Formats: sequence, C-alpha cells, structure tokens
Amino acid sequence: MANIVDSLNRRIEKQLKKNIDKQGAEKEDTLQKYKEYQSNRLKLQGSFDISSVEGDLYYIDNDVTVVLENEEISYERSYFGRGASNGYNLNIPLDIEVKHIDEEKRMVYVRCTEQIDTIRERCIKILNKEVWQFREASKKYYEAKKEGKELPEYKVGRKIRGTIVSVDNFRAVVDILGLGIRGEIVAPNWSPGYIDKLDAVCKVGESHIFEVTGYLPKKRSEPDAQQGYRLSRKHLVPDPWKTIPKAYADVIKAEETLLLVKCRKIIEGQNWFWGEIEKLEGISIFCDYPNKFIVEEGKTYRCAVKEFEPENHKFKVIPVARAQSCDIGIDVIRQTTKG
Repeated sequence: MANIVDSLNRRIEKQLKKNIDKQGAEKEDTLQKYKEYQSNRLKLQGSFDISSVEGDLYYIDNDVTVVLENEEISYERSYFGRGASNGYNLNIPLDIEVKHIDEEKRMVYVRCTEQIDTIRERCIKILNKEVWQFREASKKYYEAKKEGKELPEYKVGRKIRGTIVSVDNFRAVVDILGLGIRGEIVAPNWSPGYIDKLDAVCKVGESHIFEVTGYLPKKRSEPDAQQGYRLSRKHLVPDPWKTIPKAYADVIKAEETLLLVKCRKIIEGQNWFWGEIEKLEGISIFCDYPNKFIVEEGKTYRCAVKEFEPENHKFKVIPVARAQSCDIGIDVIRQTTKG
C-alpha cells in the first residue's frame, strides 16, 4: 500500500514540476514576443481592462503588464479631459506598438499607432457633411411650420455612437466613436420632455446613439484645436407626447377639469414651476401661479387646465389649491361638477 502511495506522490510531483516549467517557458515566451514586436516595429492590437486614477490603461498578458500611459492617449488621440480614469477607454480594441520594455519589472509600455488619426480624419469629414444636411433639413421644416404648410418629413441624420466622459446638471461631454472627437449635449436635447438634472438620467461611461446638429464654438485662445460638435437625441427616442392615452387627452381638454399635479422643480425668481403627472411619464407641465400663491417642491396641487396642445408639446395649468389629504396620488384626473 505504501509503495502505491509513494508512486502516486512521485507522479504528482513530476507533473507539478512539468506544469511549473511549462508556465515559466510561457512567461518567458510572452516577454520575448513583445521584444520581437519592438525589434521588428510590428503593430498589435490590445484591449485594456484596467485603469489607474492617473488615466493610464493596463492589461495583463501572463505575467507581463502592458501599459498605455495617459500622455500617450492625449498625444496620439487628441484626448480631452481625464476621461480614461473613468474607464471610457476600457475594453476598446486599440492598435498599438511597443515603445519600451522594462525586463526587471516585466512591464511593456506601448503607444497608439497613427492609424487612429486616419480614421478620425475620415470621420470628421462625414460629421461635417452631417451638420450641413441637418441644418438644411431643419431650415425647411421650420419654414414650412411658420408658413402653415404641410410639414416635410423630419429626417434624422446619421446615427453616431458616443461615450459619455463627463456630465453635470446641464451638459454632458461625449467622445464620438471612441476617436477622441469632442461632442456635447445639453439637457433640453436629451429627450423631448423636461429634464431637471442631466446627471440624473445618464452616467459617465454609458454609450448612447446621437445625431450631430451643429458645431461647438472654438476658443480664440486655441484656434488650432480640433473641431467639436453639438449633439442631440430628441429625434432618436420615443416622443411621450405622441403616446398620451386618448381617454386622458379627452378629459384634459374638457371644460371644468381639475388635475392633481406634483411640483417637481420651482424656478427661482419666477412665478411658475415644472409639474408632473405620474401616468404621463416624460411630459412636463408648466404651472403658472399667482404672486401670493405659496408652492413647495414635492407637494401636489389641484390645477386648472390653461393650455393643452400635445402636437406642440404645450401643457400649461394654473394651481388653485393644495391637494387635500383625501386626494389619492398625483395620477388622478377628474372633472368637477358645475354649480
């Protein structure tokens, strides 16, 4: 029995040693592979899945760490801001070449190749053409609307994918197609409805589809800076005004109608606030109230309908009283009796 156990132990130790030698050879082959890439100036493709707070990107190949420094991203890709630290470049295949090898630390430093610039230039030509086409289409649309003519089909331009690299209450900065081309979108262009805070509906690192609507103004201090673009999503997402149930629309248009509207956002220094009704998601209600009328955010009010035009995205009401405790929910729409 003991002989069998000893024999098994020897076989296991032999296999372990064989595996260790094999792993060591693979590790040595990995570093040698990058040395050959460097000596022959060969290009390779890397997908980085680790990011440091400084904005450097990394991926691990066996025991070799491949590093793309933030300075390289900034120089090669006209990178704007410190978006790499937020992970926007993660898991995006990049064409790279070996710049320097640290054999002691087993680290390989790489740079992006010039191929990305060629792709970016071709993309910018397309974007410029899209700006011109969008302007022409919107000009015809609003001229026909002003003159009361039949509205032409509002064709959406090329759908461009972009990744959000920074966002605040009103504006989001977008990297177009992962090419380092700057785009910006403001809250009113995110969707047809009113948005109080843009950073409440989108986050850094998210990828969305946009359309290009114009140019961003260039800074006088940076006349040679890359052109940026204005973006929009309003025509790419469903319009909530077109999905209002007919039963609701009929009641709202009826005379002597009172709505229960929740105050969502008070506009400082103005006598109006943005309101909402739960079952009409994405639709903002303009609530115009008298000077002495006291309103509070989050409270519900009985409101009389002043104007309701879904086709023009207009919904105005006048609050007449705070809702009583017996009123259930903000989605109640009911018609009062005369007399």
